[in-house]
Amino acid sequence: MSPFPRFTPQPNSTGSPNQRYVQSLFNALLHRQPSAADSAYWVQLLDQGVPRATVVQGICPSGQFGQLYQAIVNQLYMTYMNRPADAAGLNYWGTQLQMGVPISKIVVGILSSPAYFAQATS
Repeated sequence: MSPFPRFTPQPNSTGSPNQRYVQSLFNALLHRQPSAADSAYWVQLLDQGVPRATVVQGICPSGQFGQLYQAIVNQLYMTYMNRPADAAGLNYWGTQLQMGVPISKIVVGILSSPAYFAQATS
């Protein structure tokens, strides 16, 4: 079973593109529809030219991104180390993701680690 929640886009043909976008973000990130106030606030920001990335980060609480980063790190460990990440690895690589380090560099870090070397040569 994947650690990532399954997201199925909900077709929505009503409202402006920004309204549909905000509804989609709430569905994907929070698994609910936005309240009227939420929708009005975020749509107004988008209409004023606020970057979409800023809106995504504003809608998704940082704790949820933290959970996502932990799920990504655990999946990488399961893929390459055949085990879940230990607390130190989860903290270190999760922090790297939060700082914007690309996943490809994290994979390189895991595959070049002493732990992977020991596993691969035992």
